[in-house]
Amino acid sequence: SVSTVTYEVELSASADFSNPISCPLTGATCAPAAPLDDGAYYFHVRARDAAANASLYSGAFSFEVDGTAPSAPQNLVGPSSPTNNLKPTLSWEEVSDAATYKVQRSMDPLFGIYTESVVTSSSWRSTQNVTDNVTIYWRVISVDKAGNDSTPSAVSSFTTDAPSCSRSFLRPDSNSK
Repeated sequence: SVSTVTYEVELSASADFSNPISCPLTGATCAPAAPLDDGAYYFHVRARDAAANASLYSGAFSFEVDGTAPSAPQNLVGPSSPTNNLKPTLSWEEVSDAATYKVQRSMDPLFGIYTESVVTSSSWRSTQNVTDNVTIYWRVISVDKAGNDSTPSAVSSFTTDAPSCSRSFLRPDSNSK
């Protein structure tokens, strides 16, 4: 005879499991009836056999719910326009709960097509020359540890205008020594 075992999960926003939250099991997944608010949660599990004998609850486990996006970066600083710096540095004010930043660059002010780099500090420097004689639009998105993206920052831009690589040679006149 095969013994049937079921499991019970107790979920709560407090470590002492006061005010438990309903979390019915479907297979091995506990799915709360309503979305959980941001904050810390605790759960433990126990088994119950076919005769309704229950084990002790397991040790408590915890997890954090974070559905709140960080603020968008502010005070973007790039090169002044026009610039002959084809490897510009872009910077912005640090966002306190940001883990990373997505730096998006485009020649389209609406960002229909863009290039994105992910950095962990509040600045980015191009490692390759950017296109010359164009306006480059850029914006930054902050991302927190839970992976929530902020709304994009305000768009900033600069125009590149690198000098050409032409040389002019002067021919000495006949009176020069």
